[in-house]
Amino acid sequence: PKSEQFIFSDQMYELLGRDPDLGPPSLAEGLTYFHPDDAAEVRRHFTRTLETGEGWGHDARVILPGGKVAWHRGTGMAEKDASGTVVRIYGTTQDITERKGIEEIWPRVEQIIQGAALMASVEEKTTLSSGSWELLVNRPGAETLQKNLELLGEIKYTADEIDFGKKIQAAT
Repeated sequence: PKSEQFIFSDQMYELLGRDPDLGPPSLAEGLTYFHPDDAAEVRRHFTRTLETGEGWGHDARVILPGGKVAWHRGTGMAEKDASGTVVRIYGTTQDITERKGIEEIWPRVEQIIQGAALMASVEEKTTLSSGSWELLVNRPGAETLQKNLELLGEIKYTADEIDFGKKIQAAT
């Protein structure tokens, strides 16, 4: 018999801002945590897994108590019995709100990096490693890059870039 019962870890209650004394939500209630524009896609992933046993991975916005919006990355897979029937779905959820914020400003950051590297006549390469963006320059060019950045003077940032920087500082 299908119970449609969730089992939550302490971290899952924390991610959703849900009081553990309430217990885990029902499937219908659980879907109400998702942003209205994302809830249908989340339901499709879950339904497909129930029907086919295929795993999933997706990013979706959740609405936290107080109205704050956070981005969560959900991954999951199905457990089947000997006849191939899905008997359990299990998975993980991560808060990826900071990563999404970086992705939003990344085109501007990349322009700044490319411009600075061009002025310093060095090769530049940007990459995402372990969730952090890094600038990789060759060592001889790094000194020239630093001098050119000093000559440029103050770099002007948009209000969104400043707010995001403050959030990063507060989180670290």
